[in-house]
Amino acid sequence: DSKVLELLEHLEEKPKMVSCSRIGQRKSGLARPIRFRVQNSATAYQILSKAKKLKEIDGFKSVYLSPDRTPEERDTRRKLVELLKQKRLSDPSNLYQIRRGEIVCLSKG
Repeated sequence: DSKVLELLEHLEEKPKMVSCSRIGQRKSGLARPIRFRVQNSATAYQILSKAKKLKEIDGFKSVYLSPDRTPEERDTRRKLVELLKQKRLSDPSNLYQIRRGEIVCLSKG
């Protein structure tokens, strides 16, 4: 709970949290994800849009935020990320991203 509040403070957000808990089973040496819910979806989108700032903050460089997804959505996303990695390796001269569920090419030049 305190780590989530600290993270949100760095993102300059102070939403009202509805719930906060660890998910998954404990395994030695692995950190379990934390799921937290905020009061409304607009706040959630605001937090997710600021999530890229975490890369610049000491102590949060390896932390990432993602929206809650169904198992089907997670599977689809996992496949898209794998395809994205392959495209980036095969064509490093272009920039590829996932947007709206599709891989798009943004030329570097």
